[in-house]
Amino acid sequence: MGRVFISYAVEDLRVAQEIADGLAAAGHEPWLFTENMRPGVNYLGEICAAIDGSGAILFVVSPRSISSNQVEKEITHGFESGKPLIPVLLDITYEEFKHRSARLHHVLSGTNALSYRSGEGGRAVEQILAGLEALGVRPGRPQPRPVTPPAPEGSGRMLNRRRVALFAGIGAVLCGLVVAYLVFWRGRGPTPADATAWGTVTDAATGRGLAAEIRFTGPATRTTSSDAGSGRYRLRLPAGPYHVEARAPGFDLAAVSLELTVGQEQRHDFRLRPMQTGLQFEPVFFEHGRPMYLETSAAVLERAAGLLNANPSVNVEVLGYTDSIGPGEYNLALSQRRAQAVMQHLVTHGVAADRLRPRGCGEENPVADNGTPAGRALNNRVELKATN
Repeated sequence: MGRVFISYAVEDLRVAQEIADGLAAAGHEPWLFTENMRPGVNYLGEICAAIDGSGAILFVVSPRSISSNQVEKEITHGFESGKPLIPVLLDITYEEFKHRSARLHHVLSGTNALSYRSGEGGRAVEQILAGLEALGVRPGRPQPRPVTPPAPEGSGRMLNRRRVALFAGIGAVLCGLVVAYLVFWRGRGPTPADATAWGTVTDAATGRGLAAEIRFTGPATRTTSSDAGSGRYRLRLPAGPYHVEARAPGFDLAAVSLELTVGQEQRHDFRLRPMQTGLQFEPVFFEHGRPMYLETSAAVLERAAGLLNANPSVNVEVLGYTDSIGPGEYNLALSQRRAQAVMQHLVTHGVAADRLRPRGCGEENPVADNGTPAGRALNNRVELKATN
């Protein structure tokens, strides 16, 4: 099949179009979102259908696409559908990509990345065509390239005048919006899309309040502190799903997933356990029904690798868990895949494989109520337990 889906951030449209033109000239059928398309109600469904109907996916990796949620969704769908993926590294090195997006690196770690520098269109397209050939994705019948008719004499000057007028109009509108924001909206406080999270942080052994740092990661990243006497904290932030961590010196980290609703206040109390002797590892959280860890857990894995590399005599049991949704046999196999994914990450970061023992535990040992979304999010995890 000659169709090739091209995933890219909107800022990289020019490069994506160069690639698409080169593939079309070679007889492939490139598919990419362009400015004359507009996302509709079924936009994501159309994207997934285009991916499913393609023979391969090109992912233009750049500093812009790494932070694009839409690109991440497209790559994840392609990965799950088993399509061949070809990362095209645009003005970014492989090491930069690996460190700036650990989750996408996990998805694309088994692929062969191609390097693409601005201005190298022809050479890069040749590499891409060779990569597609190696994956067995061959072009169909070559299509003739459209011929652009010559512009009438004098049309260039008129076009330039129109462009100047257009840009002047756009500039005036933008200035007006900025002024309106400064005059009418700035300083008005919370927006209608905000929500409030609050609660307490206490010592699980004594019940006394703790001065702790509480970090929210989701639609926005916010950090607040709890009161040293009462342990109370309160924070207003945009509504949506969040991964929340509470930490205090001398205590184990506690983490939870919260869904904050627009206009609502949601309470969550953290009870931190005093640190015990020996190495302590934070849980690694996973997406529901998938063996892919959350982006927010990438830093947890980095810290775990650092601890293990600093203590080479310590062996670890890698225990995978799931929530209770779905058949038990499926969840047991899924938990094993999660444990294997964490083990593979640690091995690629210098930890010897013979120090790690992965084991899937399925739905065993839930740490929260499986009857709520927040509870299930906590149960979809991998734990690391030192065995010596």
